Amino acid sequence: MDNIFIYELMAVVFSALIAFILTPIVRVLAFRVKALDVPDKTRHLHPDITPTLGGLAIFISFVVNVLIFCDLNRETAVLLAGTVVIVAVGVLDDIFQLNAWVKLAGEIVAAAVPIAFGLRIEFLTFFGVTVNLGVLSIPITLFWILLLTNSINLIDGMDGLACGVSSIAATTILVCSLILSQGNVALLMGILAGSCLGFLPFNLNPARIFMGDTGALSLGYVFSVVSVMGLYKFSTAITFIIPIIIFGLPFGDTFSAIFRRIKHHKGIFQGDHDHFHHKLQALGFSQKQAVIILYAISAVLGISAVFFTLHDWTIGVCILTFTALAGYINMLIFKGSDTTRAQTGLGLSYMERPPKKQKHKHQTDDQDPSPSQEENK
Repeated sequence: MDNIFIYELMAVVFSALIAFILTPIVRVLAFRVKALDVPDKTRHLHPDITPTLGGLAIFISFVVNVLIFCDLNRETAVLLAGTVVIVAVGVLDDIFQLNAWVKLAGEIVAAAVPIAFGLRIEFLTFFGVTVNLGVLSIPITLFWILLLTNSINLIDGMDGLACGVSSIAATTILVCSLILSQGNVALLMGILAGSCLGFLPFNLNPARIFMGDTGALSLGYVFSVVSVMGLYKFSTAITFIIPIIIFGLPFGDTFSAIFRRIKHHKGIFQGDHDHFHHKLQALGFSQKQAVIILYAISAVLGISAVFFTLHDWTIGVCILTFTALAGYINMLIFKGSDTTRAQTGLGLSYMERPPKKQKHKHQTDDQDPSPSQEENK
């Protein structure tokens, strides 16, 4: 057991080092091929031109370390082949801004690779009741891969968010896999977690490079295929629940976006500023604070998933219930007055400032009254 732990730890550390070393090189490459995110005052609100394509560093680190540390069996080879396809789609999109339907077609091709080689969700278990999917395994597996691939992509709207959440999710699956004695899956997730952690210092606010679709799509794809390889292979009560809990944050944001856009008669591929991270900023949180909150939510979901894997249902449910209640109470506080928000100690203030006071007669047009104490909070 000690040897397994040391081997896993070495894979994580080496993956992080490779990704960290490769990221500056990929950043230079992104400038050379014009894979750049340019501020446009609408969707792209960051202050400076920022290179994308950062996911290439994560991908290369992942592939290199899988070849070094993992047994290259049939399932692992299929995973790598499909990941190459999805990375190609992401690279093209980061450079040429592909049409949404063209990108979706590329994702379907990538999803078809594991399905064609027999990696499918063949059954679902609901609290001890196993349902064999039969021919439905193909469309359900396709839906699962596309859903998770695009869910990770959708939360990639704030510096460090998708990369950090992916690190937490990979670590959670690593622990669950060790509990279920799935050594190869645990190793794959350890390598992915390390690759994300090595890239993360360059991606935290203020980000020096973005993952781009190269990173977000490939991370979601690897998660989806590995979960089919691992978590969906066990005929126990956890097979349906665990992946949903682990990816609860990106799934929640994705379905919220779909319902919101349908309600407002917008295309589901049309971007907006109503994602979870945007709503936190609207409450007055800074970008760094919003990211930390979403990290915390992902971590709580991950811890609950581990307890469910251990069949400690009571503890898992209690963790989720307590966190939801505490979050609700905090939300009521955060929606209060500026005075209440100041009392939290977080320096919260609504993004929209109150209207300026009317100028006094002795003030010139170039002089504005000093901001009130309430505005400074």
